[in-house]
Amino acid sequence: MRGGAESGRALTPEDLKRLDVEAFWDKTRRVGRCLVWCGVRLKSGYGQVYIPGRRVPTIAHRVAYVLTRGWIPASLCVCHTCDNPPCIEPLHLFLANHNENMADMVRKGRAHKSGRAFCGRGHPKLPTENCVLCHRLSASRRRARRREAKLAVLRASLSPRLPTTLREFERLVGSERDAVCLARNLGLYGLEAVSLSAMAAEWGLSRERLRQITDRALRKIGAVGFRRRKGMTVPS
Repeated sequence: MRGGAESGRALTPEDLKRLDVEAFWDKTRRVGRCLVWCGVRLKSGYGQVYIPGRRVPTIAHRVAYVLTRGWIPASLCVCHTCDNPPCIEPLHLFLANHNENMADMVRKGRAHKSGRAFCGRGHPKLPTENCVLCHRLSASRRRARRREAKLAVLRASLSPRLPTTLREFERLVGSERDAVCLARNLGLYGLEAVSLSAMAAEWGLSRERLRQITDRALRKIGAVGFRRRKGMTVPS
């Protein structure tokens, strides 16, 4: 199996002199038969080592191979027999050329779009397509970040108009339901921000009805047309 990124200049005797070998091995722990790297890792799982004097980090299992097995020829990659990216167990490492490395990846189902039934996060997917669930989760996180950014601006702009407690806010609005609806939607007074759609399902009302309630509450605190002026809407 491919042993991670093989880029960067080869290790030299001077690099090994600057490497703290004891600290290097201290960053590992035994998991079954594998010696797993517990330091910095790439997204792919392969460990990284920062050696003083080198401009880029070095792949951890390549360092382990050099320390225990010898120097690595420039044309060869360091691969795993255990197929475990963070493993740096010397007995699990072997050398192979690029073609052998790629063939091993395909044979073990680790190559990109090689017919795997699961994505990198373990979600089931069609072998020839991207993971739909990962795409939806990513889109949901983007929407949440945009919503939180808008809410932060909205809360900061409204804060001079608001009382210090929820009870005073209810008296100002004149309706406990309207005040609680707006406070929950914006996450005011320590309440967790809740979308109008979620509150609609909880309260048995339509989302449009809750939007009208929040608009009415905004008017009561002197924020008439606030959302139009700011070019934003209370998130749904």
